[in-house]
Amino acid sequence: MTLCDNCKAKIPTVVTRQNAVNDRLHAIGFVYYQQLGEALVLVYDALRTNGFSEPEVGHNLLIERGRIHGEVGNGKWLTLTYFRMSSGRYEVVAYVN
Repeated sequence: MTLCDNCKAKIPTVVTRQNAVNDRLHAIGFVYYQQLGEALVLVYDALRTNGFSEPEVGHNLLIERGRIHGEVGNGKWLTLTYFRMSSGRYEVVAYVN
């Protein structure tokens, strides 16, 4: 870990933050969501909490299946896929690499 120049607090490395965000994203994949927005809120919260930014989404999220691939900072990218099942719920799988 690195220390902040101003406050001397420990700053986690990019690898540590990437591992932490991927742990949260992995857990998000275990739940099927009634609305896609529910999952996206959790994904974006996991990114922000671990020092990454939200990717810009430039397409329609109202389709049955799709993919988001966007830069989230520090040379890292979010890959997220979603699929609307016959039950109407969404399956979401995401990771940062």
